[in-house]
Amino acid sequence: YSRRERNSSESPTELESASFSLDLMSPFLPMWSHVLYRWLEFPRFLTLERTSPIDFLVIAILIFSLKAREFWRDSFRRVLLGMGLVALVYSFGPEFHFRREPLFANWLYAILAPLPPLSVSRDPNRFFMITVLSFTFLAFDFVRTRWRWRFAAPALVAWAIVTGPLLNQTPFVPAEDLTKALPYPALEVIKASPPAVIVAHIPLAVAQDPVQNFLQLYHGHRINAGYLAYTAYTMDVMNPVLAD
Repeated sequence: YSRRERNSSESPTELESASFSLDLMSPFLPMWSHVLYRWLEFPRFLTLERTSPIDFLVIAILIFSLKAREFWRDSFRRVLLGMGLVALVYSFGPEFHFRREPLFANWLYAILAPLPPLSVSRDPNRFFMITVLSFTFLAFDFVRTRWRWRFAAPALVAWAIVTGPLLNQTPFVPAEDLTKALPYPALEVIKASPPAVIVAHIPLAVAQDPVQNFLQLYHGHRINAGYLAYTAYTMDVMNPVLAD
């Protein structure tokens, strides 16, 4: 989110889109848990919502593949590349930011954002996944067609393991036992209530999404306004919560 004062005429949707859009540094910075932050003592100046890296090897192979004539002769590859680039520019949101500082307006976002179904989304950063998938497919497809796949495939898998779960210090899927913090007597009452009952869910600190999903599976009733109270994971929000 920009450090400068926002224009008072901006709507809540525009403000949310600015909060949930990528920074120009986002594709190049690793996840918060990456060991490089500890090794290089590099500050984490981007929020969790703006941290969306893409593998450097994918970018290097893709750039190298663009020099090949057969790449541009394939219409499917051209379309996939264009789709990835459009999604990349769109994911930067209403305006381009560099290290959280606003630079200039994103004209592509201004054109596409009012159009349905994009108009109902507040998270431009999610469209970066289209870029990641498109570029990764193009890179792997180039390796498959130009190099000996039986030798390249194990090397790419090893690279993914090292640069992914190992360097990010996440060899296992993180899990948290929430059973001790849940009010089971109250949940049993809700579970036994008539099917027409709608539950108004108040999120717990920064554990809104997994908690509300588990509770809904447990008591089987519809949840009203559970996701609307979603918290933006900015440092201003996280610091007092983590200190409590």
